[in-house]
Amino acid sequence: MKCGICDSTSLIFLFKAKDHDNLSSKHYSLYECKKCHTVSIQPVPLKKELAKYYSNSYYTYKYYGLMNKYFLRLRANKVPKKTSILDVGCGEGSFLELMKRRGYECCGLETSKDGAKKAMLKGLIVYNDIKKIRKKFDVITLWHVLEHITNPVPYLRQIRNLLNEEGHLIVAVPNFDSVQSKLGRAMWFHLAPPLHVFHYTPKTIESLLKKGNFRVIKIKHFSLEYNIFGYLQTFLNLFRTKDANVLYKLLRRDSYKINASFITLLALPIFVPISIIMSIVEAMLKKGGTILLYAKKD
Repeated sequence: MKCGICDSTSLIFLFKAKDHDNLSSKHYSLYECKKCHTVSIQPVPLKKELAKYYSNSYYTYKYYGLMNKYFLRLRANKVPKKTSILDVGCGEGSFLELMKRRGYECCGLETSKDGAKKAMLKGLIVYNDIKKIRKKFDVITLWHVLEHITNPVPYLRQIRNLLNEEGHLIVAVPNFDSVQSKLGRAMWFHLAPPLHVFHYTPKTIESLLKKGNFRVIKIKHFSLEYNIFGYLQTFLNLFRTKDANVLYKLLRRDSYKINASFITLLALPIFVPISIIMSIVEAMLKKGGTILLYAKKD
């Protein structure tokens, strides 16, 4: 075994975790690299192995109606006022659809046929291979994508070649150094094996971006879209360890056990206010459940 970031063979076993979304019946071992401190699943899954998990249901946005529109607007407001944008891992294209309405020149990159097809039906330009993209962009976004990438260093260098000289790279990832990660451990909602291959902290993601020839100019520790829900589902997972990610599955409209769903809904009045408070506190401590980074070419 070796680290997928720095190639070190000096790894420390942390714990094993189950796939709570029922994509696989396996338990996955998480290791921390002694040299660069990046956490990863070992052995790192092959692209072919991971591809089968990205299905139609994976691209079903987890919020609906007004909530969906609200969170998409929040995401769009985080993007600098530029003219062209590439959304890496664009899924079914809801974010790019909004940016197009705001006057941006939009392109997406999506390797899943299901996701790309849905995005193209919305009239978006979508590539299925980063090597096919021949133009440069003012903004490139990776909304919770980098933790899925099995070869992040060369991938970031490819992305750098697509960014204009004064352009911005925006990266959002789960924070393995967060309070909710330490509290939930194997039951942490954002752990999500095997799809989340690597787990980063503010220090390790900044180091990774430096390897990709980027410099971080800003880090944010609060996300209304991801952090509160991350706490909420983690608390529910710890409350009912046999029925993990039930609320997430209900929001995606997956069929699920009636009794587990009922108990989950009963627990919401207890855990929702706690999750809101904890998300605010951990952001103040710079230990947010997910982090948002702005970077430029180094």
